[in-house]
Amino acid sequence: MAPSTTSDHSLILKWQPPPSGIANVCCDASWTKTGPSGLGVVIRSDSTCLLDCVSMNCCSASPSAAEGQAILLGVERAAALGIRRVQVRSDALEIITQIRSNSACNDWRIFTIIEIRKRSQWFDFITWDWIPREANRAAHGVASLAKSRLGLHRWAATPPPYLAMVLRNDGLPCPPAMSESEAGVA
Repeated sequence: MAPSTTSDHSLILKWQPPPSGIANVCCDASWTKTGPSGLGVVIRSDSTCLLDCVSMNCCSASPSAAEGQAILLGVERAAALGIRRVQVRSDALEIITQIRSNSACNDWRIFTIIEIRKRSQWFDFITWDWIPREANRAAHGVASLAKSRLGLHRWAATPPPYLAMVLRNDGLPCPPAMSESEAGVA
């Protein structure tokens, strides 16, 4: 089954759970000219369970390049978790628009966009949604945190205090409810 790339363009000012049976993959980047970029990904189920939370620092030439890397990381994490139906959300309108477009990129984005498109074929259903930063606070906080740490960091059962507060404000139970697989339920 080919992935769906349709999207609801309604303006969301606060995080909203995805439709039933779909996981929400929120991605963001934090970029500065003089240091490492931070990438952040927060994956939640339709029942608001935190499935994965990842931060990673990297080198990026521009804010848009970092945002593309964050979306690629989100797609890779969702695939690694075996999730087949996803709603990818980002506050990077330029990148979301390019992913949705069938036209080729003529600059640095070509590699990142091609990789995102290739990896999205793994999913049975995928949407690409632009959301305002206000609705992407959890991923933004994780991306900001990544700039001060080395390597890849994951939190699912115990997110950092700032993230726990944002998730609670978004409606996630605190401490976060674990998915059945995390809790060891077969």
